[in-house]
Amino acid sequence: MVSVSGTVEDLVNPGIGNLYRALIGLRTHHDRMLWSRVQTLIVVQGAVIAGSYAVGDHRLAGIFLLGGMLLSFVIYELVVKDQRDRDANDPIIERIGELLLPLDVVEELRGSLNRAPLMRMSATPPRWRPFLRGKYLIRMVVWAFIVFDVALGILHFLGKAPVNPTIG
Repeated sequence: MVSVSGTVEDLVNPGIGNLYRALIGLRTHHDRMLWSRVQTLIVVQGAVIAGSYAVGDHRLAGIFLLGGMLLSFVIYELVVKDQRDRDANDPIIERIGELLLPLDVVEELRGSLNRAPLMRMSATPPRWRPFLRGKYLIRMVVWAFIVFDVALGILHFLGKAPVNPTIG
């Protein structure tokens, strides 16, 4: 087991760089899965909305929307799981990054390069816009889809939503 205590012995251990590379690869894999699921969610929502309009029957359209809402919620839960899995090793990755490139070197490079070195996972987000981070935007969009599906489904069951007039 590799220690992340920050000792000089850890710096001469070639396995720590390999561990860092493996953890970054795992994080990247989970991030790609997350965004793949978001794309799937967008396709599902497009199909549900188009299908609810195209069927020409208010009750069937409402059932489409209810099914789309449930499917969107399931995909959302998978996205949240992917986010948790992706972020699970961040403290270890940060600590190993500090071992491989100590913070004093990071500050020195930041001044000379006018940007954060690649070893840092992320910069501190600005306080005035933390809601613009991907995980919050995904949540807002998914819940907007679900609210839209429910609202349009209710309108369909009440017979007030538009349907394709050429069908039915």
